[in-house]
Amino acid sequence: MSENRDAIRQICTDIAKRVDRAYMAEQGRKGEPAAKLWDLWVETGLLGIALPEEYGGIGGDMTDLAYATDLLGQEGLVLGNVVPNFMCRIPLAKHGTEEQKKSILPATASGEAAFSFAITEPDAGTNTFKIRTTAIKQDDGTYLLLSI
Repeated sequence: MSENRDAIRQICTDIAKRVDRAYMAEQGRKGEPAAKLWDLWVETGLLGIALPEEYGGIGGDMTDLAYATDLLGQEGLVLGNVVPNFMCRIPLAKHGTEEQKKSILPATASGEAAFSFAITEPDAGTNTFKIRTTAIKQDDGTYLLLSI
């Protein structure tokens, strides 16, 4: 395993010592986010994994991210908002303009900002092939949403 994997394993071990399943269960019962776990992703730099250093990340790749989420998942320490954050910013890091990368990505590595996305519809769930809503740009710059 690479040096990254050893460091990631140590970070995840340290996180698991500071947050436990009981906390996660309590947050779930209350319907509240696991802010303590999110804060540890930020504090340890793990939130910057798979993001280039020039944009505030710690480097690494998707395998490193999968490894970290797997290790934490084995401990019951799953953050639902981590996945959309990475799903949205990795394409931006690869295909965005330099201006977009510099203005958006560092804030997602520091935890100051997070991405989210919405793809669900009553009959589609997260199956994007079943989505029936279409957005049509209007002359005034707004969008008209049509559900077919």
